[in-house]
Amino acid sequence: MIDGGDDTQQLLDSVIPVAEDLIISLGEFYPFAGAMKPDGEIVSISAIENNVVDEQHPDSDVLQQKLSEQLRSAANKKMYKATAVAVDVALQLPDSTLTDAIAVYLDHESGYSVVVYMPYKLVNGKVEYGEISVQAGSQDVFSTS
Repeated sequence: MIDGGDDTQQLLDSVIPVAEDLIISLGEFYPFAGAMKPDGEIVSISAIENNVVDEQHPDSDVLQQKLSEQLRSAANKKMYKATAVAVDVALQLPDSTLTDAIAVYLDHESGYSVVVYMPYKLVNGKVEYGEISVQAGSQDVFSTS
């Protein structure tokens, strides 16, 4: 079985431009997801559009949880081989300053699981990134437990 790095990189590359567009137009974004079907097709998933939450201004933590539940359910049915959940977060940097960041939770059916943190600033209508970091993920979507 492959390690999932290539599939999750493709997903990351597909969700970052969406997050950037939302940051540029709105200054922030609600959590959203992307998934890769077994044939390699990438699809976008919005909990708001899919009526997973009914509120007009839902709590981002609740929205992220609902998206993860939706992805886990679909993964159990073998609908996806990789998933990504993008969240706008406040990130504490090593020097203890806080910054905005895009956090992307990536999971693959192989067990590959990482979280990519991309600190950003909006400067003159463009998103500028700081130092990107990657941590091990919790394998929430494709866990067998």
